[in-house]
Amino acid sequence: MTREGDNLEVAVIESNPTITQPLLSQLAAASFTPRDLAPNRALLESPGWSGPDVILVGLDDDRSQRLAFARRLHGTYPSAIILGYTANYTADALGEAMGAGARRVLRYPFEASALRQAVSDVRDELRAFAGPAPAAPQVQTRPVITGLSATPGYVSDKPNQLIAVFSPKGGVGCSTLAVNLALALQLLGHQTALVDGNISFGSLEVFLELQPVRSILQLVGDVEHMTSEAVLETLVPHPSGLQVLLAPLRPEEGDSIRGEHMQRVLSTLKQHFPFTLVDTWPSYDERVLAVLEIADIILVPIGPDLPAMKNLNSFLRVARLLNYDMDKIVPVLMRANSVPPGHLKDLEAFLKQELKWRVVSDGKRATAAANTGTPFVLSARDSQISQNIFDIARYLGGEYEAGEPASKAKQPASGRFWKR
Repeated sequence: MTREGDNLEVAVIESNPTITQPLLSQLAAASFTPRDLAPNRALLESPGWSGPDVILVGLDDDRSQRLAFARRLHGTYPSAIILGYTANYTADALGEAMGAGARRVLRYPFEASALRQAVSDVRDELRAFAGPAPAAPQVQTRPVITGLSATPGYVSDKPNQLIAVFSPKGGVGCSTLAVNLALALQLLGHQTALVDGNISFGSLEVFLELQPVRSILQLVGDVEHMTSEAVLETLVPHPSGLQVLLAPLRPEEGDSIRGEHMQRVLSTLKQHFPFTLVDTWPSYDERVLAVLEIADIILVPIGPDLPAMKNLNSFLRVARLLNYDMDKIVPVLMRANSVPPGHLKDLEAFLKQELKWRVVSDGKRATAAANTGTPFVLSARDSQISQNIFDIARYLGGEYEAGEPASKAKQPASGRFWKR
């Protein structure tokens, strides 16, 4: 059951009568067919009713109850599209809505045209995902949500930055750091692009629960004729406003992507976004080296063990041989609270460098976030692991001077991330 055009049936899940009646009237006046399904009533299936096209959920009151009701309704009518609306964006509201299957969140009050456009965009994505990709897909390049900011009104005077997340050893949390840091920057009001630079085995669509309707594969060809419009049209929007460039779905498809492709794509994104983050993989593949070469900052997540320190030292040696600016290499100690403080001092003595950026261990939360497609900076913003990520984002965004603490966590004492 899918109706086309204006005659869409919209089930409104809203228990506030001061919102329900005006909203129902607005939808009816705009040629929708609205149906009031208050969450405090049992779901009764009318004889012959084929279900709604759209499940429209208010997120400002009784959110958990409303979203649970929306999930039950969607289970009965799986072709319906869940959309949320809220007058006050919060990370918690966005995270819960995404976890319940909402594909867009609208700012209330909204125009009927905004609702119709959201439905059209979602249907385009689902059609492309269900069948062969069209030769010239209709692409949405604007952020889905506007105005979502944990620090409204903050504007950085820093130049646009390209940030690579790279570790010489796998399994230390590269993708977790890249995804959550990109979202943290977006939530802090910095328009951000996230690139899946793990060309053969990328999985950012899983981390962010995105439909892989487009990928970097569409940009393969003559590098000199790659346009900014083509690059921007390949981005897949996340409900937070984060723009994501996905890796190819099939590993063998990545063979056609070269280092020069990566550099052209990233240089283009850097022109359009204050922050462009690239999730890489542990290899000295020419495409990875191409990313590292042009990155303004290289974040290097490492584990709290001596083998990880040796891998970091090996990477630093390679970086020196390649004449990288060593000041742009930023180690980030993951699982920092999983070893005694004395052990951390031993690691710093081994490196002859203080490990200033630290992210605590929270494996249960990180695993749940990856499995549900809702990163923890959205679902558990107040957790310590999220606050560690936000501290890094605030520093990168220039929201406080070097050495000025953003929280009780330990912060850098100088403007240099890394000393040789």
